[in-house]
Amino acid sequence: MRARSKNFRKQQTRSEKRFIVFPAPPSFDGLDPERVAEELKPHLASIVPYIDTVKIWLQRPLNKHQLHALERSCGKLIPEKEPMKWQPMWKQCLFLHQPKPSAFYFLALYRPAGLMMNRIDFAIDLIVDSDRIREKLDNFIAVHWTYRKRPNGKANRYKNTRYLDNRHNAPQNGVQYCPQHSKITGEVHCVHVEWRTNHKKNVKKIGIEKPLDALDFDYSAFWRNRLKLCGLDI
Repeated sequence: MRARSKNFRKQQTRSEKRFIVFPAPPSFDGLDPERVAEELKPHLASIVPYIDTVKIWLQRPLNKHQLHALERSCGKLIPEKEPMKWQPMWKQCLFLHQPKPSAFYFLALYRPAGLMMNRIDFAIDLIVDSDRIREKLDNFIAVHWTYRKRPNGKANRYKNTRYLDNRHNAPQNGVQYCPQHSKITGEVHCVHVEWRTNHKKNVKKIGIEKPLDALDFDYSAFWRNRLKLCGLDI
């Protein structure tokens, strides 16, 4: 089966009318959640953690040759030409999608100063062995993954994507959807989970202030506090 690329960058809106809010039931298909988790565990082939997106501002813009070199170290690089409106000293904005370690080394080398990271999206691709199990795992996470500030278990859905927080540019947000294939491994039976962190102070709070901090990041500790599922340890 040939996998095709899927563009996940969707325009979000501030209006809550485009979101469907649904409560999480106390059980899963009328079964004990731990029993369902035990059924899913043998089908979980691999767990792939990675950084999905990084937003960076630079005081001194990269030239076209440097941008081309940086692009080779990312799945996709999107530069924006306009400076920051309220702080014009930040001249260039870069969106790095699926950056490799070499991208962070590049930034540390060419821009050791005058660099600000104000968004980072951590992701996990959960690879299973069939479409049936993928659908079941997707529903299981949708039911049991809740945001600590939303103890009632309510989530938000826009098309095929679920959000733990429906606010545009929320400081912290969990995102979940089923892509056509993993962006990293290319495997098709995949459930994609993200934790998006916006604003400089929140990125700094999780332990990332400069590019090289991302290379020594403890993914296990990060997700242990954010993806807690009943009976299914990720």
